[in-house]
Amino acid sequence: MSWNKQQAHQKRWGCRLLREHGSTHEQFLGVLYHSGNFNKYLKNTPKMINGFKLPFIVKVMNSKQEIRKQIQTRFRENQAYCTQINQKIRSKETVTQIVRMLTEKRQYKTIFGFAELQDEFPCLDVLDAFLHDAPKKNIGLPLVSGKDLIFKQVGVQECDIRKELTQAHFGILEPRPESNTLFSTQEDFYSTQSDAVTALSPLLVLTPGRAFTHDGKRLGRGGGYYDKLFSILDLLRRTHKHFIFDTVGLAYHFQIYDKLPIEQFDYTVDTLYTEKDILHGR
Repeated sequence: MSWNKQQAHQKRWGCRLLREHGSTHEQFLGVLYHSGNFNKYLKNTPKMINGFKLPFIVKVMNSKQEIRKQIQTRFRENQAYCTQINQKIRSKETVTQIVRMLTEKRQYKTIFGFAELQDEFPCLDVLDAFLHDAPKKNIGLPLVSGKDLIFKQVGVQECDIRKELTQAHFGILEPRPESNTLFSTQEDFYSTQSDAVTALSPLLVLTPGRAFTHDGKRLGRGGGYYDKLFSILDLLRRTHKHFIFDTVGLAYHFQIYDKLPIEQFDYTVDTLYTEKDILHGR
């Protein structure tokens, strides 16, 4: 194969991977790493993706991966501290204070949260407190389906949300697939059921993250799931004047950085809650 034909072939192959495996540079390059074709792509293609120089993208991705490793180490080093803080947060007095703080801005009709991994900020206890405070609220937890998040309703029958969850891959707790769907990032859902989606408003999204900045910039796990969610919610806010949503990141203080290698598609949360501070983002 001639050089020009090989180059054109690699460019088409790269564009197909980008289309099929994710819209962010990090997702795309992650596919390349795991497929064993990264060096081939780097050598044989134009050094640009979506207007960004490939070496720059690689540098950003490597920086993100390094920070994730640092956070993993910090969790390991602070395991006893996290256990102690989690026990305090799970007390009725503390979670009630958190709920009051989160609802100072407005009274939310719907709360989206997440099932924390071991030693992460205990989001499920905060959601339980919301249910005790207002049992008629819509509480949603994500179920991963391919490249999408499907938020299923929980807390319908129990005030202990964990009893309604099932263990999925890697020990992650997820709602049962047969549960009522509140929202999905699948286009055929949010584009065809706008009335049902806007009926969730005002919506509060309790947001996980591996690292945050003091002004709310967020670094996730690299899958791009929440960045996709927020881009869709932003679109709905622009196109439906009565749709309101706010975002709160939940993290420990050792997950806070002065600066992160953030790209244009990385979302900034409105508020960041840690065991020590309440920080306001954008």
